[in-house]
This record gives sequence, structure tokens and C-alpha cells, in this order.
Amino acid sequence: MYLLITKRPMANKQTTKILKTIAEYRLLTVRQLTILHYSKDQATNRQLRSMEDNGLIKRYPLACSGKRGRPINVVTINHQGVEELKKADLPLLDDSIVFDRERQDRHQLLLNEFRIQLGKTIRNNLDLSARFLSSSSPFLSEETGISSLSERVPVQGKKKTVTFTPDAVFSVKSAEKGKSLLFFLEVDMSTESLSNRRGLGDIRHKVVNYRTYLGKKIYNRYQRLLKTDFNGFRLLFLVNTEKRSNAISRIVAEMLPSNFIWITDQERMSTHGLAGKIWVRGGQQSSKPQSILKS
Repeated sequence: MYLLITKRPMANKQTTKILKTIAEYRLLTVRQLTILHYSKDQATNRQLRSMEDNGLIKRYPLACSGKRGRPINVVTINHQGVEELKKADLPLLDDSIVFDRERQDRHQLLLNEFRIQLGKTIRNNLDLSARFLSSSSPFLSEETGISSLSERVPVQGKKKTVTFTPDAVFSVKSAEKGKSLLFFLEVDMSTESLSNRRGLGDIRHKVVNYRTYLGKKIYNRYQRLLKTDFNGFRLLFLVNTEKRSNAISRIVAEMLPSNFIWITDQERMSTHGLAGKIWVRGGQQSSKPQSILKS
């Protein structure tokens, strides 16, 4: 076995670069990888075939959710790919970064789609810059394996705290205005409860936690991590369906104050871009949708 591994060709710089991207995003479609590294799917597929032949990655088909048609191909890093990245002195912990949680693959792909759309928005606007931190990144994990984005907030009226982890945290800075906006992102795939016997479902719990987080100004720790000052933050709910988005909007509208919460769905983002006027602020569906990058 040892001789077999050492006879594998050493990964070149481009291969290492792509492996690092796949590890960072955990799971990517061929189209997403093309946007990040190439101009055409053919070039992406040639590179992936070579990496797959050397056992660095694995590809598998993912059926389109709720749609007819051919499955989409997704790619994730394999155990041999992890070993190659370790040779490049990257701070990976272990093989746990190999993505095999099939229940979460669509959640991860939607999170990645948002991140890629954000990158396109920034490239098209020379005034803006952004920094993005993903909770699924293996490069942002503590020694315990817990994401460094994990947060702890006090429970009102009780001598205990609750822990939660946003899907992502990012900042957008305007050079012209010299100001930055801080965002927390929650990707919702319609799997969490909206209510329970106590009337406080998973979504309501999240709103309560973030509202406490805002009031206690615990978010100030990101001023050091992202090297800029913030005055509050915006909580984004990116939801996989319009129906679910409307349901969450109704809940948010009832839980005042909630003006810092913005909600949209996957279809609107794909059609108009994440910077478009697609976001329902504070759950107020009777008001016109707004852009999260406009004051």
C-alpha cells in the first residue's frame, strides 16, 4: 500500500489550488467550480477527470430537487486529496472534511451558490470589497472540530447560555463611504420546525438568539476578525422555496423588533442576484422588497 501511494504523481500547483477550493466549499457542482476557476465546463471536466483518476476527489450525481431532468454532478474531496493538502502544510485536522452527509448536500450547495453570487457582485462593483467566513470551512475549525463561528448567548431570565452556529458570516465594505456592513446568513431548507407545543419553533429560537446577540453586542468580536468597525448587523434568511419564505416572513413580522432580519428565496436570488431588490425586511411582505446592499 505504501509503494502504491508514493507512486502517485505529485499534485501540481493548479491541482492543489482546486483541491483547496473543493475543501473550503466542501461540495461543488461542475458549474460552480467553473465559475471559481475556469471559463468553460470542458476545462473543468478535464481537470476533474485527472484528479478523479488519481483518487483525489469523488463525483456523484445529485437528483434535482422537485424537478425533472438529468441529475447534476457534484464533486467533493476524497481521502487521498486530504493527504495531498496536508503535504501543502494546510491546517486540516483529519479526514472528517470528506463530505459524506447526503442529507446536507443541497444545503451546502445553496450556501455555496450564495457565496459565489456574492463574489460576482463584488467583482462587478469596484467600490465594494467583501470577506466571507463559512461555518463549514475546515480552515475555520477549532481543535475540538467546532467551527470558530460558533456563538454563545445568555438565555433571558435563566442562568444558562445557548450555543448556535450561523451558516456564514460576511462583511461588505464600501471604499467610497468608508463604511462596512456585517451579515449573518442562515440557509433554510424547510426542515426546521416553525412551531411546537410551546409555540417556539426552531425559527423563533433563532430569531430570539440573534436578537439577544444583537442587544448584547457580542458581534463586536468580528471587528477584530474582519478588521473593520460595525454598527449592528443584518441577519439573512435564504430559503429554498417561496412558500417557506412567506411562512418565515410571517413569523419574523410577529417578533418585533425584527427590522434587522431580511428574507428571500432561492429562485429570486437565482433570477435577480443577491444584490437585487429581492429581500423582505422584517418580514413585512406588504412593503416593497429591498436590496441588502442599499441603506
